[in-house]
Amino acid sequence: MFETVADFRRMAEAAEAGLTAQMVGVAARVAPPFTRQRRQAIALALQDIAPPCAELRRIWTAQMMLPEARALRFGHPDRSYFQALDGRLRIWNATQALLTSVLSRRPQPPMPEPAPADSAVEGQMLAYQRSFERLHGYFSPTPPDLYTQDVGRHGDLPYPFTKFFRLMQLARRLLLAQGRRAPLAFLDVGCGVGLKLVQAAVFFDVVHGLEYDPGRAEVAATLVDRSPRANDRASHGDALTFDGYGMFDVIYAYKPLSDPDLLQQMEARIVAQARPGAILILPYFDVDFRFEDIGLTRIHDTVFLTGGARQDIRALLRRAGDVGTVLPSPDHRQDEGFAGPMREALRHWGHLA
Repeated sequence: MFETVADFRRMAEAAEAGLTAQMVGVAARVAPPFTRQRRQAIALALQDIAPPCAELRRIWTAQMMLPEARALRFGHPDRSYFQALDGRLRIWNATQALLTSVLSRRPQPPMPEPAPADSAVEGQMLAYQRSFERLHGYFSPTPPDLYTQDVGRHGDLPYPFTKFFRLMQLARRLLLAQGRRAPLAFLDVGCGVGLKLVQAAVFFDVVHGLEYDPGRAEVAATLVDRSPRANDRASHGDALTFDGYGMFDVIYAYKPLSDPDLLQQMEARIVAQARPGAILILPYFDVDFRFEDIGLTRIHDTVFLTGGARQDIRALLRRAGDVGTVLPSPDHRQDEGFAGPMREALRHWGHLA
């Protein structure tokens, strides 16, 4: 007896359900570091799901041979289902190719090299940098300045935006390598008018800015209030009395204090409160002389880890090397079917938007 389209659909739905359950187990294996043993384990798991994938394709092909299937009107539920199934099979083919590529790559350094100075990409980044410098000037309530009349504190001192993006990318990779899950929280100590918070919000689930100057703090608060995320905020406050450093996974401070003694007080306060394994980004020269004395371990240049002496830094960097640099899309809505668990794993580890 020849199967009907309805028979084939029931077979396909059952096959998809079983395949999705199997895919969850395979996707769970896709986690850094991608050692030889882990790559072998993933390859074996993929071999196990190859037969049901082939069976699902066979079912799709077989139903297409039925006159009944070819006669179905456009929009019929069965026709729509098998059209969507063909799309899901194609998604899996692309996903498998991406996974193969990811597993064959060499680990990336903590901070990949920037594009060559004469490249088109670097030219675009330079234009991007200059546009943000203009924005910074537009938003500043007073002309940006290095020093302020308040002795011991810097004025509006912006850090290059393109370099900042690279630091945020590294920080996110390190957090994922540590096994941290959402919500990932970021603090900018001395956030100025808040433009760095706009950038950091692309990488982290919660951003908070702390600014001593009331005028700039008001601008930052107005800017962040436009965020669709309820927990993002910027506020007026003093880094030397702030008591919430322990709430954040990443703490960024671009020398908000010019007085060396006050700067050290701020550093000591941050380290005393910060959670173990928090990432501190301190892009200024002074900290080079004392980061070990205050309990920090250098990860890369201006990036430090609290409590690092009690952790295997080499293993952390090895895991981070296999974390990608792609940010997951915040508005992903596509039905990815049985490939969904694998694609979510690749998104989490920075290999798929």
